[in-house]
Order: sequence, then structure tokens, then C-alpha cells
Amino acid sequence: LKRLAHGAVIVHERNVVKEGTSDPLPLDILDSSHYHVLLIQDLTTGNNDSWREPVLLTKDFLFNAMQSREISRCHSSSGILVLKDRLNIHMSTRHHNPLDVDTNKSILRRTAWDTTIKIVPFFLLSNSLPFPILIRSWQFSKNKDDEAWTEYIQYEERNDESYSSDDDTSSMTPSLRGRSSNSEQFHLPKEENFKSNHFSLDRVEKGGTLRLSGISLKQPIFIQVSQSVELPQEIEGEIMWSGTVKLGLDRLRTGVNRKGSLSLPKIVLDIGDNCDTLVDVSVEQGIGVPMCTIYSPYWLMNKTGMKLEYKILTGHFKRYMDSGVGGLPVMIHCGKSIETNKIHHNAAREVSLVPLERPSKSILQPWWDATSNGTLVLQETAINNKNRHLVGWSEKIELDAAGTSGETHCKDLVLNVAIESLAGVFHRSNLVTVAPRYIVKNMLHIPITIIPLSGQMDDAIQKVNRLQKNV
Repeated sequence: LKRLAHGAVIVHERNVVKEGTSDPLPLDILDSSHYHVLLIQDLTTGNNDSWREPVLLTKDFLFNAMQSREISRCHSSSGILVLKDRLNIHMSTRHHNPLDVDTNKSILRRTAWDTTIKIVPFFLLSNSLPFPILIRSWQFSKNKDDEAWTEYIQYEERNDESYSSDDDTSSMTPSLRGRSSNSEQFHLPKEENFKSNHFSLDRVEKGGTLRLSGISLKQPIFIQVSQSVELPQEIEGEIMWSGTVKLGLDRLRTGVNRKGSLSLPKIVLDIGDNCDTLVDVSVEQGIGVPMCTIYSPYWLMNKTGMKLEYKILTGHFKRYMDSGVGGLPVMIHCGKSIETNKIHHNAAREVSLVPLERPSKSILQPWWDATSNGTLVLQETAINNKNRHLVGWSEKIELDAAGTSGETHCKDLVLNVAIESLAGVFHRSNLVTVAPRYIVKNMLHIPITIIPLSGQMDDAIQKVNRLQKNV
């Protein structure tokens, strides 16, 4: 098919087709008795020779009724998805033959198909993190390429009188029988550029999806990720890239690869301090395109006004420091391995925390809405009393207990922990929010004084009686 399409006359061309728009094919092409192919070029790659595999515009090739493995592979190589919608044709009663009792023929005459050729990317990469990232991807071409690109069959013009072009209105609907007189209208990759490697550098916004074309699904692709941070001009710095992650696309069961699995094992990806993520690659249902999702299973948000330290109870006991000043949460995956490009193995999804400093109004202020809640009054709780530590490591917190909220005890200090599942593109993550256990809001028109009391009920009553006598 590639040899036939090489050098054929161009009968219809659209330079730019925007995303989400449709381009109908002319009727003279559909009604022609000659074979036609559809050639698609990806303009986003920046390569003028980034033409996809040809698509033969015939019923047997597009619909693939026999489920031919070779045709399915051609569809995947071209990055197309063929859809059919049944259209009913209403016929007048005078054209209806009452003697026609063949139901199948009757339905066939009153039925038409609306065929849509959807052009899909070869590879999808989704950013399910709460900040934009930079993606650097590359792929190496194999040494043994298709030899058909180096040897082209020369086709001769048909000059015999038996050929009739009654079905073709003009030279605007030629077949693949002849070579184009204009050599600049070749719509296939050049031989020297066909073996080039893939490389791209893209920015993906939070919750966004990157669509890559020109990717071979028969060989692995390599990626590196970095947090997209805009530094002020007076600060000099370099982008810190993660380690290289290898994604085995050749081990996925796509249209190109008949054997394999529908998903790959999750891979660990470390893209900075307090940011441990996972890479999940699976075949997207419906379109059969590999989808790579970068996400973090657990987001730890500190709203206590104190600096906290988290301890992950997964064997390596990795610890994370949280300043509590707001901004991005601490992101963890609770895996047994923390090295990039290692396979993620499930472990106990539990975390423990301890306060490092007493509450500070400056730290808690970003979380407080003074417009709706009024002025913040903070009781600075001590964490040390002479030589005695009033705080310690909390009990284990189950990170998968989504939809729950309760208190956790850090020795004498009590905090509130709420766990909820996120939605949309972040549905793989749970948000764990640590906040003060009690917040008292004065809705009266007069100021009040609040004195917290701890201990048993009898102890609290005795303290209240002493306070009343002193007042």
C-alpha cells in the first residue's frame, strides 16, 4: 500500500484541519471506480515528513468485517478509529414493491451508513498532579526498518483503449495507477527521514493531557519529568529532571501488538522533595491507545498551623517534613521502593505524624478566611513542659479509609484527620487533611472568653470551681 501511494496524483488536500473539526471527502472520490488512499500528517510534531501510514478508502479495508489481523494492524499504525452510524432512508409508497418479501434486501435498500474516520493520537500522557509538569520523551528507531521504503515499484501509465473513465468526471479523481507529474507533491516520508528518532519537550498543565503522535507502539519509550517552576529573573537555577523511566509499549496489547497485557506494572517516579509519584500505563478502552497517567495516590495537606513530620510505615520508614505554610501538599505513594524506574509494590498504607513546633499565627493565616470567619485568635499550645514532651508520634492513620473523619492523638495534643477521594482526573488520589480538632467561632454580638480544660470530668469541675472563686 505504501508503494502504491508513493507518487500518486493528489486529488484532494486540506492544509490545516483544527482539532475537533471534520473534513468531508468529496463525492467524486467516493463514487470513483479507482482506489484512493488517505494520507494524514501531524503538524504538531514540527517534522514535515511526519506522515502516517496510508489508509485505503475501501469498504473491506475500513470496516474490516472479517476482522483481518493485518487490517487491524494497519488501522493502529495509521492511528484511526472507524465508526459506523446507521441512517434510515424513508421511501415513498409508490416506489415500494408490495411483492418484495425479502426482508434483508428491503432493509438494505432503506439503510445507509454514515462512516466517520476518527484520527487519534498514538500515545496519551495525563498529568493528575496539582501542578504543571514538563515532559521530555524520546524513542529510538530500530535498525531493521521496512525495506519497502528503499525500493519503489515503478508503475506505467495505462494507455490502452479498453480503459474508460466514465465514472471519473475529470483528472481530479485519478487512481493509484499513475505517478504524479509534480514531484513536490509526494505525501510520504522521505527515505533519509524515516529512520529518525522521536524526541519532544512539552509542558502539561495540571489535569491536562498530552497527545503524542509519531510514536511506535512496537518499541519502548523513555520519559523524564520535572516540576514546571517559574523562577524570578534575579534567581538563577536549572530544571531538575527526574530519573529516566522506560515504558514498554511493546508489551501492551494494542492493534499493532496482538499479544501482551492491557496494562503495565506501576512504576515509581520521584520528581522532588515531598513528591513521590507513580506512572500507570494502560490501554484506553474504546480507542485502543496507550494512556500514561502520572499521579500520587495520597496527598497530605497540613492546616494545623504547626510544622509536622510524617513517617511512612512501609519498611523503609521514609520521613517527610511539612512546613505547614500552605502551597502544595506532601505527596506519597506508600510503596516498598522509592527509587525511580522501580516497579511499585503495595505495602501498608499507613502514616504517622508528630508536631515539631507549636502553632504559629503566621503559618495558620493562609488557611484562615477573615472575611467570613472574623479575626483569628490563636492559643499557642506548648509542646514542651520543662523536661517533659507533651507531643509524640500519633497512632497509625489508614490512608485508604476514604470518607472518614476523626481525631488522632499525638500524646497530649489532639488533631483532626479527614480523608476524602478526589474526583475527575484526580480520582486515583486521596486527600488527607490534618487540621485543629476544635475551632470555636463566636456568633454573638459580644466578646467571650474561652478557657480549654483537659482531664476527667471531675478534674474539669474542680478547675471551674476554682476559677469562679478567683473571678
